[in-house]
Amino acid sequence: MRVLIVNNAHGQKSSAFDKLLHICESLGIETVICTTADDVKTAIAAHDTGRELNAAILSGASQHSVVNKVKQDVLRMNASVMTQLEVPVLGICFGMHIMAAIYGGLCKRIVTKHDSDARMLTTKEPGVMLRGVQDVFVAHHAHDDIVVEVPPGFFATAHLQQRGPKGEKLITAFEAPQYRRYGVAFHPEHRTNPNDAAARTLLKFLKNAGGHAFPACAEINTELARASRSADMSMTSSEGFSALFR
Repeated sequence: MRVLIVNNAHGQKSSAFDKLLHICESLGIETVICTTADDVKTAIAAHDTGRELNAAILSGASQHSVVNKVKQDVLRMNASVMTQLEVPVLGICFGMHIMAAIYGGLCKRIVTKHDSDARMLTTKEPGVMLRGVQDVFVAHHAHDDIVVEVPPGFFATAHLQQRGPKGEKLITAFEAPQYRRYGVAFHPEHRTNPNDAAARTLLKFLKNAGGHAFPACAEINTELARASRSADMSMTSSEGFSALFR
């Protein structure tokens, strides 16, 4: 099994990224690490010519903020994975935020209580990733950007027990199974017990991706390519991508 991992820590030391790699290695997964848009371009070209990827993960990154805009190269490498690869993609923390923004959701800067262990509530639609998880679970969560509106075609599967300043739900997991796109704002790689609810989301993603259990669907990539052309988002202009960030 081969998994592309976008390193949104961008070369900086990250314990979360190291833990993610360790989990993949312990499962015997070959990882293709990308830290630049050119790395992603090379990996996609290899995928198209026989070095197939089974899945992709967009990692977290404490120094990036979707709300305050993101560096062009970071945008390009994440957007390329989401629009050019027809494999299951999981966004973790910042990876979820940028997935939400690119696909048309809404993130806000809302200062939450920075507990390493935050209480999450599952929704009535647990989806693929949280199916079987108890109504309330604990996960590692510590950042200020938060998804408050899911993108079209996605649905929320969990939110913080804590509400936003206007009483809004602070979404911590969403998915669009028909598009094979999933996001979690918490860090499942921080939970080492495989019976832990948060840890199981990552393990379930990798297991299902390796077994090709997710339905195939290229529709979202076609739609995004069309949207990119209409908004003049050519991957070469940071101004073009600014339309994605409200």
